[in-house]
Amino acid sequence: MNFEDFELLAKKHLEKLLRNDLRGKVKIEHRKMFVSAAGNRYEVDLSYDFEIGNARYLTLVECKQWNSNVTREKIGHFKSVLDELKANKGIVITTKGFQKGAIEFAKTNGIGLIKISNDDQFKVISHFVGDIEVLESHLLKVEVFSPKSKTYCNGLFYTSDIFDFVEKRYGNEIAAFLRSENESPSVSVVSKLSELGYNWNLEYEIIESAGLHVKMSNEVQMRILNMKVIMVNVGRY
Repeated sequence: MNFEDFELLAKKHLEKLLRNDLRGKVKIEHRKMFVSAAGNRYEVDLSYDFEIGNARYLTLVECKQWNSNVTREKIGHFKSVLDELKANKGIVITTKGFQKGAIEFAKTNGIGLIKISNDDQFKVISHFVGDIEVLESHLLKVEVFSPKSKTYCNGLFYTSDIFDFVEKRYGNEIAAFLRSENESPSVSVVSKLSELGYNWNLEYEIIESAGLHVKMSNEVQMRILNMKVIMVNVGRY
């Protein structure tokens, strides 16, 4: 498999991972040329954008078909490109794996990591709750990849603070309640959460996951917060 074939395989997997409400509306570009405000030109392996609330969110994807794990240096270089092109999200896709330093850098800088492999067993494991460490171990693991065998796609997206999003989007009062452990909701909080309903975090999830069905690093936290909102809305809090 040459570099272009791998990029097209990654494109195929991303198209499958797109959320149902974005699938068919989002076009994933292959080797599109971007020009930064400084006049620098970058040919990006894969890229796409989508609109939420009158704002467009650009995702850039770097595909690495290496014989060894992707390095922290390579992801650091990719981060500089993301910053220069003012992309909202970056994704690195490989068949081999990632060095520990690369994962730590991605974690700090909100970069999504995806591994395409022949490991069908992990596809089942990846759907369990609380398996972030298991998933990171999968991303670290060096594997032999065969393009002639069936391929599976698993990844982990490192997210920004959900409470910062809530505070900016819904206000300090809602954010303070969600942060609290035992605080009972005020009448105002109950009213606001009732208006927001159960999809209060939908915008956050779409932005942080680049519009994909992928596992996010704060999935357990999101499940707890969702349950908290549900309990308020059904009057059991």
